Amino acid sequence: MTSSTIATTESDLKSILAAHGDQYVLAYDAIKEQVTADARAAHVTNRKARVEAFKQAVAKRDRGALAKANKLFQGYMRKVRLNAELSENMDEPRVLTTVEARNLMDEMLDIKEGKDTLAAREEEVKRLAFNHLTEQFAAAGEENPQLVNGSIDVPELGYRFSREGAGPGEAKLNEKSLRFLVGEDVWSQITTQVTTEVLDMGKLMAEATRHPVLLEHLRSSLQVGDDKLGRLNVRPL
Repeated sequence: MTSSTIATTESDLKSILAAHGDQYVLAYDAIKEQVTADARAAHVTNRKARVEAFKQAVAKRDRGALAKANKLFQGYMRKVRLNAELSENMDEPRVLTTVEARNLMDEMLDIKEGKDTLAAREEEVKRLAFNHLTEQFAAAGEENPQLVNGSIDVPELGYRFSREGAGPGEAKLNEKSLRFLVGEDVWSQITTQVTTEVLDMGKLMAEATRHPVLLEHLRSSLQVGDDKLGRLNVRPL
């Protein structure tokens, strides 16, 4: 089915729904958005499952899975060489033959599978490096060793593993929760009207001097962010 056929079908469907009321069109749009979101989530979940499966295969020394990965990467370079001639004249666009398109798709499928395999190994390298740093900082008496930045030097190769950007998560204020807790009368006193309502923390704190319970409401409305476990970078020494 072509994309134009799909568009026509959807347009006809909306016309039929609209004849019975706009709410049906809105309901359809909501359902479509949900289905699209579910499909995207399923794609992400499936990729995560493939990455996790290879991590487990390595941990269990799964000979079949490891042999398959070895064959994948060895075979991939043969496909690169096969398709290399297509890149000789990169400034001259051309129409692909059926065979060339097939060969490129063959390479692309290997790329997709290879990304999952490499992502699994990257996650495992990161885990092992981070565990090393966390154990070191724990031995040194750090209160939250998993949140401390650090590095592992590898002089022989001229690079270091570097944990960067780690630290405690920032607290976020749920203004809807605060509004509910303080009530509309107080909310009108502690907000400033612009194009939309914006909480004025200065006014809130001033009002709290007269009504200390507002501080408790403020505390109840704070959402502690997730800890930042940092990212693993490879840096030259």
